[in-house]
Amino acid sequence: MQRGFSLIEVTVTLGIVVFALVSLMALIPIGMKTNFDSLEESQAVNLVGAVITDRRLSPAKEKSTRFNLPELASLSAQAKGTLWLKEDTSPLPSATDARYRLEYIFYPPASQGQPILAFLRVQWPANAPAPTNYYETVATFTP
Repeated sequence: MQRGFSLIEVTVTLGIVVFALVSLMALIPIGMKTNFDSLEESQAVNLVGAVITDRRLSPAKEKSTRFNLPELASLSAQAKGTLWLKEDTSPLPSATDARYRLEYIFYPPASQGQPILAFLRVQWPANAPAPTNYYETVATFTP
């Protein structure tokens, strides 16, 4: 009666361990890409939040302070625009160094006392001809 493992048992065990490790190593790039995509989307959500907050904190009779969004008090027709933004949410004059592109449409109230609706869409990368990554939301504002 011999004790220990045979060479075949050790080889099969090593083969199983190597297969498991290679499979796990293949998941690392997928996890890293998912993490990066999640980080980008979180930044886009924060950016939209900053734009909405800027418009809400600015007086209705003036353009918004930080992002220069249209005034709300005299809004009688759709107001559309595009903002080019850095990763830190600071606005840029052009798309040259922008990471995000924010498109907005403000819809005037349907009748007196109704809220103003705003459609906001953030896309990244900003310079892509047809960005595949985007975040959209609708916000309401009281004039």
